[in-house]
Amino acid sequence: YKKGDVAKVAFVENGWAGILIKGRVCFVSADYLLQKHAVESQAKTMVVTASSLRVREAASTSSAILGSLKLNDHVAVTSTSNGWAQIQWGGKKAFVSATYLTNTAPANTKVESSKTNSTVYVIKSGDTFTKIGKTFGVTVSAIQALNPTVNPTKLKIGQTINIPTPNQITVTAQIGGVDPGGTFRFITPDGYTHMAKASGNMINELFTHQGKNVTLTLEGNRGQQMTLHSLQ
Repeated sequence: YKKGDVAKVAFVENGWAGILIKGRVCFVSADYLLQKHAVESQAKTMVVTASSLRVREAASTSSAILGSLKLNDHVAVTSTSNGWAQIQWGGKKAFVSATYLTNTAPANTKVESSKTNSTVYVIKSGDTFTKIGKTFGVTVSAIQALNPTVNPTKLKIGQTINIPTPNQITVTAQIGGVDPGGTFRFITPDGYTHMAKASGNMINELFTHQGKNVTLTLEGNRGQQMTLHSLQ
């Protein structure tokens, strides 16, 4: 046997280890054997955050590409090292960049809700609930529900009413990866990564603040991808 070889030991007695070689029991000094404990690797399910993530044969950008994973694909990671995650691909060991993987956020994860759910509006000449609703993208019934004591047929110039805002949340988070198309990741203080959509100049601002902690105001309905309303 050479250094590093693995030997299957049947028993140890008086400093000698009995091993099997071609069906025969042979002996070697137990002083030069090291017991290696098997470490069971438990796979961890993670989610792909890139639009396309290459699967490689080895943990190197120069290694062969075996295929690719898509955004939001779930993958079982057996281990991570030096920025690479080891996965199973077609029954074989493969690697992907760990930068574009995130933990699966549990369904009951909550982001701090914004306390403000309405905006104060000052009535101008010619205003009606219908006109105001079209301007702010809300229904007349929603305005009426928020202003039960206001008569919509007797609006006065200078009068103030409350305008409901779309569903908003405000959260302090670190900006992660930003896609040129506007999809971006943000990491909340609980360590989970979420995704949202930005447009226009907001995309450039996200690139500028990438890796930094910012305050995000996001809009959207439950179960839908949220959109970025403002960034500070």
